[in-house]
Amino acid sequence: MNPTAPIFLVAFFFAVVTAAPQPNQGGAEDPEPVLTVTTCGGNVDASSASIEFQLGGSIRADMRCVWIVQAPYSNQRFNLVASDLKESDGLYVIALTGTEPTQKLSSLGQNITLQSKSSMITLIAGHSPTLGFKMEYYASGSSVSPDLTNVTFLTSAKGNLTYPSTGGNYGHNETALFLIAPSVPGQPTLRFTRVDLEY
Repeated sequence: MNPTAPIFLVAFFFAVVTAAPQPNQGGAEDPEPVLTVTTCGGNVDASSASIEFQLGGSIRADMRCVWIVQAPYSNQRFNLVASDLKESDGLYVIALTGTEPTQKLSSLGQNITLQSKSSMITLIAGHSPTLGFKMEYYASGSSVSPDLTNVTFLTSAKGNLTYPSTGGNYGHNETALFLIAPSVPGQPTLRFTRVDLEY
């Protein structure tokens, strides 16, 4: 075990702030997204990506999706390209490091730029069915090493987790993220059966 290895549990608690459009981040960005993601959530490890979830299709009421973005550069720019989401729906971005508030992507062409190695995108559908969206993100700035050494998605209503999976000690300078994000929202309950801490 190592005292310099923080481990984070992230549940669905958000402070929502509507963001004003921001200018294009300077520096070298990919001319086009290098990756296309169509799943409800996941780990996105690329310099740019197009997230196209149910574009032209239906999203069921109360659905939740979470994407973790880990980029190789210090700045990330998010842009809403197409959206049929309703006012009761929310598409949010937040840096996983730092103190910046959660920001909402709500208008076409809107840009939000974060200074962070890792960020989280969250879709929270309202209480009625809605339609899909397309957003893009581009990383730029100076090269950085990843700040998350482990990302685990917990998407089912119940389950067990052992970390590390072998039951041994975690590594030096680890930052592990355990994302509690069931696709159907509920009241999460965490039960710790064993936790080893250092002095």
